Amino acid sequence: MTVNFLNVSKPIFSSNLYSLDRTLAQSTLRLSTGNRINGAADGSNELARITTLKSEIASALNYARMTTDAVALFDVADSSLSEISDMIIEFRELAVQASSSSTTSTTRSNLNTEATAIATAITTLAGDTEYNGTKLLDGTFTANTFFLGEGTSSSLSATLTSSLASALGAYLLEGSTKSATTAASSATANDITDAEDATVAGTTIEATANESALSFATKINAVSDTTGVFATAETYAHLATTQASSTSYTISINDVSTASFNMSGSDVSGAVAAINAIASSTGVTAESTSAFEVLLHDSTGADMTIENGSSSTGLTVAAVQRDASTESGSQVSLAASSSTDATRVSGTIRLSSDAVFTVVQSGTDSQGYLSDSTATQSLLSTAALSSVVDAAKAITIADSASNQISLLRGSIASYIQQLEFSNSVHLSQHTEKSIGLANLSDADIAVESAELAKAQMLKKVTLAMQAQIQDENNNIVELIRSLRLAA
Repeated sequence: MTVNFLNVSKPIFSSNLYSLDRTLAQSTLRLSTGNRINGAADGSNELARITTLKSEIASALNYARMTTDAVALFDVADSSLSEISDMIIEFRELAVQASSSSTTSTTRSNLNTEATAIATAITTLAGDTEYNGTKLLDGTFTANTFFLGEGTSSSLSATLTSSLASALGAYLLEGSTKSATTAASSATANDITDAEDATVAGTTIEATANESALSFATKINAVSDTTGVFATAETYAHLATTQASSTSYTISINDVSTASFNMSGSDVSGAVAAINAIASSTGVTAESTSAFEVLLHDSTGADMTIENGSSSTGLTVAAVQRDASTESGSQVSLAASSSTDATRVSGTIRLSSDAVFTVVQSGTDSQGYLSDSTATQSLLSTAALSSVVDAAKAITIADSASNQISLLRGSIASYIQQLEFSNSVHLSQHTEKSIGLANLSDADIAVESAELAKAQMLKKVTLAMQAQIQDENNNIVELIRSLRLAA
């Protein structure tokens, strides 16, 4: 008898074990790496998405680090600028002290020395401020680019202007100083006409006939919000006598008469005292000069009229520029009372701004208060406190320097704000994309553990069943062999 025995279960078991082994290997790999996608076989589309996300996450983190570093750079610059701002304030306080007429020359000299030291310290600090080897405040930090994201449009171009004392200061323009008017029995009117308009930083200031420098300066200041230019006016004049011996005089200033006083070509103290005695009514103060002249001063820039009210002659008047020493035009001789004994002195306008500006004067230049010109910068590094006039000018210079530092700090604040916004965006993107990557690529530990346990159990069952079938086959073979032997 022939028996044809065929084990049809063997291929099935082999296929099943192969599938279980792959499941075991896949679950073991996912559990050991923590990743659901470990190769192209796990999903080529998902693998591409994961690769792109990883690149974007790394880029977002890198941009966040770059913006943080840039913020640190600008913080360093701002810290130094804060110190410079404080030093400028201290410089200004010294200038205010020096601008007082009651300050002695010795004290003023000491104040000037201290102010010079402050200007030097400002230059040193600005020159030494750097970040990672890059100078920040010496004027070389220009058009530096900070990338905020992908693409050339996602960038910040930053420039930090110089904060050296040799770069800070006011742009000043000294106006024209008119000559004292020709002597007459009563002071001649101011000769400005309505044709002497002036265009300041692109804005036209309309003149009015016979108006004072005070009035014209007020008009300029009325539009300073538009032009950025401010005006101050002051009136200076020299009063002197050609009489060598002491001579008695009475004068009227702005129609207010002094008491009788004596003055000569070598002593003007009596005139100074008499003029200052009526200063509260006239707005004009007096002080003596080294040349034995009386320096008359109106701090508002109003017109100043001077009339000889006595029968004595020899009095002269000359207009003086804003430096309080340089005469403008010829001296005007005031005859005795009731003759050509009166003159008028107009004020001088000084324009100032934190930035450069130009002026165009219309009409007749000699009758206007300004002239065609461009303002030049008076620097903190060269500002002096050696006189009342210089100290007053230094105050203006310090104010502009302070404004320039404030403007620069405002720019830095804007840069930092943009950088911090970019930093916040990139950190947020890093977080959200990391979550997305985790959802896409991370293995579910509970699921994979269950799959692993299931596969392990099924493999054991499969192997057990395979062994049992093998035993049954062996028993059949033994049975057939025993039957053959018995036959």
